[in-house]
Amino acid sequence: MLAEAQGLPLAPPIESDTLSERLTASKLDPGEIQLLWLAAQSELLLVTSDKRAIRDAAVIDELRPRISKKIVVVESVLIALCDRAGPDVIRASISKNPHIDMVFLTCFSSPKEDPRVGLRSHLSALEREVYPLQLWTPEAIE
Repeated sequence: MLAEAQGLPLAPPIESDTLSERLTASKLDPGEIQLLWLAAQSELLLVTSDKRAIRDAAVIDELRPRISKKIVVVESVLIALCDRAGPDVIRASISKNPHIDMVFLTCFSSPKEDPRVGLRSHLSALEREVYPLQLWTPEAIE
């Protein structure tokens, strides 16, 4: 696996422009800047659970339109997995993992409840916080 990782291409350096200057002046750390820069410069999606970084990125006017619908949060991934495999399959996987975030454990805790309801509630709350930045949603793959 190490050989495969070493064979991956390096991310290109960040070019100096208004966006790079705004990113550097933001509250984002260097790793977040690099990832957001890559998403802004390509068609790549950025999957992250770092809601603070999403909030910080959402206020950068030059960045927002370039990453719109490219930021994928774990709630969206779990909704999409439930849509594809079914909530019970995902619930079984989540219940076996001791390192799952409490929010997700709560959403999947009751076999009588559809976990997508709780996941969508958390996703909607984040969408309101980062508006007008638009996050990727499972509907994007239909």
